Amino acid sequence: MGALTYVYIPSRESEDLVNASIKEKINQVNTEQLRFGYSELTGCTEQDIVHFSAWVKELYPEASLLQYIDLMRIANGLNHNGLYVYNIKESDEDSIYYMNEVWQDIEDGKYLFFGTNDISFFAMELSTGVFCILDLPSGSFEEAFASFDEMIDEALRIALS
Repeated sequence: MGALTYVYIPSRESEDLVNASIKEKINQVNTEQLRFGYSELTGCTEQDIVHFSAWVKELYPEASLLQYIDLMRIANGLNHNGLYVYNIKESDEDSIYYMNEVWQDIEDGKYLFFGTNDISFFAMELSTGVFCILDLPSGSFEEAFASFDEMIDEALRIALS
């Protein structure tokens, strides 16, 4: 991989852009985590966004991931009830960077992975831009979504049920 070209994506007032259903579910996760003594979810830094944007531009130039960035601005990664949504912290083993290196070797570069739960991958099929749920053991296609928000809303619903 060559040198990364940094691209700044200015704040889009993410609190207002994140789907209301997702915000409600993130609030539920925060409430449950605080009740059990875990830290409240926090958003990423602008430097995290700059680095992530450069990574996407270099490796996945056709991908439009503004909804994922908006989520990262209010919850930079998530680990709740078996659901892992990868963060965009450059040096973290639970980051989208590290986890995609791991899963790309298995799935031959067909998908960009955003997270997992006990039985599923949450991903985007790179050739079509379709967000989807894949079976975790086999990688078989299970369900398609029109947007990242729809997919992550479903992932959060499962984790909170």
